[in-house]
Amino acid sequence: MNVTLEAIDGDNLDYFTFPQTRTVLNHLNSDYSRISNVYSLGEDIFALEIGLQNRDVMKGYPAIGFVANLDGNDHVTTVLLFKFAKHLLTSYGLDEKITKTIQTMSIHMVFDARPNPIKNLDTSFPTGANKNIKPLTPDTFIFINWLNENQFVFLLGLRAGSLHVSLPFNGRYGVSSLSSENYLTSDEQILRKLALNYATHHPTMGIGHPNCPSHPEDYFKDGVTNGGLWDSHEGSMMDYSYLNTSTFQLDVYVSCERTPLRSHLPSVWIEHKKSLMSVLNWIDMGIKEVKEGFGIQINLCRDRGLNPGPLAQKSDTLPLDRQVTFKESYVVDDIGRPIANASIEVEGSAHRVRSSSTGAYWRPLSNGDHIVTVSSPFHLTTTKLIQVIPGDKATQVIFKLVRDETILGMPRLFIDQCTTMVYLPIICYYNTDPIPSEHEQCHVIESVQQAAML
Repeated sequence: MNVTLEAIDGDNLDYFTFPQTRTVLNHLNSDYSRISNVYSLGEDIFALEIGLQNRDVMKGYPAIGFVANLDGNDHVTTVLLFKFAKHLLTSYGLDEKITKTIQTMSIHMVFDARPNPIKNLDTSFPTGANKNIKPLTPDTFIFINWLNENQFVFLLGLRAGSLHVSLPFNGRYGVSSLSSENYLTSDEQILRKLALNYATHHPTMGIGHPNCPSHPEDYFKDGVTNGGLWDSHEGSMMDYSYLNTSTFQLDVYVSCERTPLRSHLPSVWIEHKKSLMSVLNWIDMGIKEVKEGFGIQINLCRDRGLNPGPLAQKSDTLPLDRQVTFKESYVVDDIGRPIANASIEVEGSAHRVRSSSTGAYWRPLSNGDHIVTVSSPFHLTTTKLIQVIPGDKATQVIFKLVRDETILGMPRLFIDQCTTMVYLPIICYYNTDPIPSEHEQCHVIESVQQAAML
């Protein structure tokens, strides 16, 4: 079979072998090189990035990911994702909304996650009882690196065998803030909102009755369920993403049949087209129109209970004092330089987001008040009260972190005088004795350096 782009046009949809998948990828990249790029994750797994190439990478662009064929035999998902990619690429410059999306976002697509399936990839991620399993399978290691490198805001896993949207958790990880008996995360409200958004854009998914011949009794209220209520297992990519990365992942089951008749493929695309397009708007479900409380700078050692000091102001006393109307969000230092890999935490949530290399971050939030804390090594932690107001688009909230001018409880100036190259473990130092002399402080630093080299 001579594979061309006609195989993903109109009613000519067809299945591909793995080598043919790579051929189609190369065709797409060649014909739309200005807005696409093909790259390898490793082990014969390739991805297509859709986004304006040669743009200013320092501005920071939100990334969304799509992964098809997680189980190795969900071939309908590969065809569906190819059709979606072709639709986006051919609409650039013709459809105003799609054009703006490609210019301002980075969309990554893996069309065949399991080209050589040996075991189910979706049970091999280190979560729960699997957390300390070593070594990781090569494919699992590849996808963990991919998740960490791209810091997706959202990721959709495309699967088959049913018709519904699944949200974390698949497994049980204890109670409290991580999970309840019903497999709920602490971000259930926003995750369910995203899942409902996908299901309601599909003509029948929201009804909740897939009517799949293999399990006709299945019912999913509004077409949505927590993964563990339908397919309980640990080690899923969706659970791993929530617990260990900046990514919110949902799994979409697109069809009862994993390999439906070729004549049915066009209807699968038509049914999911609006839902897939709606995912690109999810970025707007983040920090919207905002009123934010003043920043509170916290000493990391004191805040962790390792060093005495006044307690940080309680979250319920933070005032709402001003309105911000920005468009993107960043973490910067006190002179405006971006801070990479800063930790952004929302009180009551186990999902931690990290800033990108440009200091940019995206954190989906539900309506209401949220206590958001940002921290980074060698900076004072800052906490703000964020109020998300319904109906408006995502808005910028800038966190400015002031440099912590102490190390080991002593002024950084003295340490700089002792040495120009210092490697120190993170130590919280507290002493009620009188402040030591400059010579005594340098002696402490030298002692710590020697201990670190042992």
